[in-house]
Order: sequence, then C-alpha cells, then structure tokens
Amino acid sequence: MIYRLGRFSLDTDRAELSGPRGPVGLEPKAYDLLRLLVERQGRLVTRKEAIAAVWGGRFISDAAISTVLKMLRKALDDDGKTQRVIRTIHGRGFRLVAEPPAHPQEPEENSAVPDREPVPWASRPSLAILPFRRLGASDILEMVADGLPADLISGISRLRWLRVLAQETTFRLRDTDHLPHSAAARLGATYALCGTVEVVGGGTLTSIELSDLRTGAVVWAEQLEGRLDDLHQTRAAISAAVLAALEIQIPLNEALRARSCPTEQLDAWGAYHLGLQHIFRFTEADNAIATGYLERATQLDQHFASAFAALSFTSYQMAAMQWTPDRNQAIRQTQAYAERSLELDPLDPFANLVEGRLFLLLNRPEDGQLWLDRSVQLSPSYAKGYYSRGFAAMLAGRVGDCLADMERAMALSPLDPMLCAMQTCKAIALHVAGRPDEAVIWANKGARAPHAHIAMLMTAVAVCHLAGDHAGARTWKAVLRSRYPDASLRRFFTVLPFTDATLRSLLGRALQEAGILG
Repeated sequence: MIYRLGRFSLDTDRAELSGPRGPVGLEPKAYDLLRLLVERQGRLVTRKEAIAAVWGGRFISDAAISTVLKMLRKALDDDGKTQRVIRTIHGRGFRLVAEPPAHPQEPEENSAVPDREPVPWASRPSLAILPFRRLGASDILEMVADGLPADLISGISRLRWLRVLAQETTFRLRDTDHLPHSAAARLGATYALCGTVEVVGGGTLTSIELSDLRTGAVVWAEQLEGRLDDLHQTRAAISAAVLAALEIQIPLNEALRARSCPTEQLDAWGAYHLGLQHIFRFTEADNAIATGYLERATQLDQHFASAFAALSFTSYQMAAMQWTPDRNQAIRQTQAYAERSLELDPLDPFANLVEGRLFLLLNRPEDGQLWLDRSVQLSPSYAKGYYSRGFAAMLAGRVGDCLADMERAMALSPLDPMLCAMQTCKAIALHVAGRPDEAVIWANKGARAPHAHIAMLMTAVAVCHLAGDHAGARTWKAVLRSRYPDASLRRFFTVLPFTDATLRSLLGRALQEAGILG
C-alpha cells in the first residue's frame, strides 16, 4: 500500500519512504514508528501503543523514543517546533497531522514512486590479500613480500566476521600483471589489500592500500617501517598494525555504504555495522538504536554469531549503565545472547569477549577470565579483547596486568571507538601504581572524549582529587553535573563493579571528598 504524506510517499509493500529527491533512508525503528502512525492516521497513538508495536513491549526510556521521533521528523523535513507532519501531545502520545488520503492506494502503473530494481547488497564481503610487489631484488624483500600477506591471511581468518580468500587462490596472481579491480573480477572479492615492499636506508618500507572494489575507492592506505636486523619481528609488528586497522576501516566503510541503502534492502551485514556505529557512543538513545539494528541483523540471519555478541554488548550496557528499571532482565538478555553467539561460533573472538564480560554482571569475574583470555588467543590483534581483559584486571586491582593490556590495545588500535574507555582504565591503574601525575593526564584524555560517559567523568574527578589537582576535579565535577545531574556513588560502582575492596574504598572516598555522594 502507498500512503501520501504531503511531498512524501510511504510504500509499505517495499518498506520504502520516498521524497522529492527519491528514496529516504530510515533506521528500522523510525520506519516502524512511521508505519504505525500512518496506519492509525486520524487518532492519537499513545506512548504505550508505540512501545508495544515498535519495541515489542520492552522498557524504553523517553530519551530513546525522542531520538527515534527526531530522526523520523528529520527524514520528513519536519521538526519538533513546527510539527507539520507529526504532532506531539505532551503526556499522551503522537498524532500524524499530514493529510494522506482516507484510504491507502495500491501502486498504479504511472505512480509517482518509480519501480526501482533492488540494489544488490552482498551479505558479507570478502577480502583478497594480493601478493605484495618487491621494489628491488633481494632475499630480504622476498621474505617480507611473501611472508606478510600469508601472515595477514592467517590473522584475518581468525576475525570470523570477514571472509578472506585463501592464499592458494590469491597467490596465483603472483606472475600476472594485475590490479585490484581485475583481481576482483577473477576472484569475486569485494575488497583488495595490496602493497609494495622496499629497502630504505637501514630498514624496510611497506606501503599498503585497501580498496573497495565495488566503487574503486581507496578505503585506507598506510606506510609502515620495519627493521632489517629482525625480519620476523618486523613481519609480526606490521601484521598486527594492519589487522587492527582493517578491523576499524572495513566496518566504517560498510556502515557508510549501508546508510545509503533503503531500509528494506538492508541485509544482516549492513544492519550489523550500522548497529556497531551506535554502540560505542555510550548514550541510552544510541544503545537503543543499536539494539534495533542488531535485532534486525539476527532476524535476517539467525546464524550471525557476531550480531548476537553485539546484542549481548548492548544488553550489558543497559544493565551496567542502569538504562532499564529491570536490571535483572537485562542481565538475563546479556547471558542469553552471549551463549547463543558462542553456540553459533565458539571461535569468534567477539563471542568470547561478551561471555567474559558477562561474569562482571554476575559478580563472578574470575569465571570470566578464561573467556577474555580466549578472545585474544583467538585473535592476537584484537584490541577490544585486550581492553576488556585489562578492564577486568583493573576492577580486580591487578594494575600491572591492566597497564600491559591497555598499552597493547591502544598500540593496536589508536583510533578505536573505545579509546576513551582504555584511557580511563589506564588512569586508574597508573594512580594505584604510584604515578599520580601521569594518571591525571590519562584521566583528562578519557573525560575529554565527546562520548565520555558518567564513569569516565567521575574517574576524572576522583583521579584529579587524589593527585591534588583540585581545580581539575572541580572542572570535571561541573561537567559531570551538567550531563548527569543524578550522578552518585551508587551509579559509579554499578558501571565499574570493583572487586578490589581497597581500590573501591580509595575512589569512593575521593569522590565523597569532592562532593559526590549517594
């Protein structure tokens, strides 16, 4: 059925909203809310009805509903002030005020909404790591040029979420004059990683380029230096750096592509990566949006282990950040999704990570250590695995282990979306290690991040106070109060469930002395 909304049309058969400039992208929850409103046009839709129809009756905060409503209004060239299309009846609900016809219309042959062929969106892209070219002739260059792609193929195969073509396939191109696009035509890959190796001065210079073969665009490029006197270490260091970069760059590119895809054409892969874009913003509204995308991904592909792991992550945040009145239910969801992910793919590092984090909520952190260890054993370049293991070590007061894992995580992924969390953990560990001035520097870095959440800001208050930087403590306390007026010790220790009594007492006393109670 087609519903007219002024200059817009909603085709429910295609799940497509179209405007004067063609299809309009809508996130799944925004589309569901719009469909509910047009199907009940002419009467008020209460908040309770919207939650039942769009969120399946789960608890959803006013902030999360407001975020989805704001997205929908933006898509319809509406806003909360003019409310030309959707009107909010405060305290009651919403009503569609645009004038669609009294009855929905079947698509006509000359409909204003053109008949478009679906855009092909492959479920999961594949990566071809092509043989690196040697700029010069030497045994050293051959060792790096041949060994490095082999290392990368082995390492990427551990990530599980990305298909990588076998070395036997890609290395057939060694003696041919090939470019990434022609390689894709031969091999069916969606991404190609190619590179060159040369000797410069007393070391090696490896230039690497990742291309999206669907568009021909360069997604990422880097030059990495190595030492000639230890080629094994050079290969290992370059391989780790490239693997960590791919884990960020390919999902970012996939999310960018998915955002231009009409909602009904989003596949499980696209929905998964759009969900990941919201998870690490650490807000209640973004967590709810991420959950919507990830639920769609698991509905489209019921064997998508990483998507179930990501749902476990969003449920963990709901419980830890107290974004739900039923914390026990959120914990049960965290456990159910983690176990489902492990059942589907016990070798997925993300699945092992969320299983390990689960035990922090269950007050059994020692039982989660095995799973966190496995996450980095399965993928030695997995920055989030090192962070999560270091996070658990910090809560237990094992500051040496925490610092080692945070250093490793930040070295592997210096642009990681969880960098601010890594910095905050490092700050606490540094203070306990007797390095208060360094602790203040890292606490400030974590708290300055645009998406720093309540625990990061409270940590900055505590660390600054303990180091004698009372001006810094007052500054961060003011920021904390402006963003989280209800900040309290109870919330801090819910987000950071310290099992080390001495550390818990130290930070709690510092926050109390800084004027944060409750």
